[in-house]
Amino acid sequence: MSPDGSDEEEEEEDGDNMNGMFWKMGSNSMKKFFTALNKMETKSLLLTKEVLRERQQLEAAIAGLQPQITAGLTKLEEIRKTQQALNQHQVDIDVNKDFEYEVEVTFLEERDISGSSNYANNCQKCRITCHYPCTFAYYFKRLCSAMTWSGYCTVCPNKCKSSDHCHQKYRFVYKTRKEKRTYSELKEKYERVSGAKITQQKILEKLQQEFADVQAAVLEQIEKSSQSILRLEEIAVRPNPLSTPDYIDLLIQSEKEEAKSGFMERIQSLNEVKNRLS
Repeated sequence: MSPDGSDEEEEEEDGDNMNGMFWKMGSNSMKKFFTALNKMETKSLLLTKEVLRERQQLEAAIAGLQPQITAGLTKLEEIRKTQQALNQHQVDIDVNKDFEYEVEVTFLEERDISGSSNYANNCQKCRITCHYPCTFAYYFKRLCSAMTWSGYCTVCPNKCKSSDHCHQKYRFVYKTRKEKRTYSELKEKYERVSGAKITQQKILEKLQQEFADVQAAVLEQIEKSSQSILRLEEIAVRPNPLSTPDYIDLLIQSEKEEAKSGFMERIQSLNEVKNRLS
């Protein structure tokens, strides 16, 4: 350092120059930032809210449809077992002899949730739980994730109105059980519906039609779930296309891993639904 302090003055001057340079750089950067900010679409925050709402709706739809798909698969197996029983007891039917057979059936159980702070949004027409746990239905039903803004349910098979739903302290759960049935009961059931005597061939035809109707409904639910998952992937900006057959494969894998009662029959039904797509 020189006796007259020139080095110190130079350092201070250099420091001032550096500070000025950084200030200018920072100022320019901030100008660019605010310029870019002004060019951004003002609806971005609204879009974020809409995307969040859509994601919640999709997740609610998937969660609500899954039990219906499983119940539909069980119903297909029930019809198939009934058809097999009729074919196996042809001789008994010919001599007007009654016989018994066993099927696995699905039923709805009301599960009490009063011990928790949760509520379930239940459809009083379909008697299914469309969203659980639900925090909005009590105050404003259309805020429920299972509802569209226009007030229709995305989970109900018939897209019921929000006014058909109630915020309750129990939820509907699908369960299965084995049941013994007789041919006379089956025949009486179809005769009661048709209002006339009915033959075994006619019963088989009605069973086949019922099977086709249930299978079509299951396929529709599977496709709806598959599309919901695909849309979720798009929203998450993680492109991972999942086709309906891919989704069915996931359902089959899930059945194998859980190995619950009747899973082999449900897998068979899933494969049949998958074959309808090809």
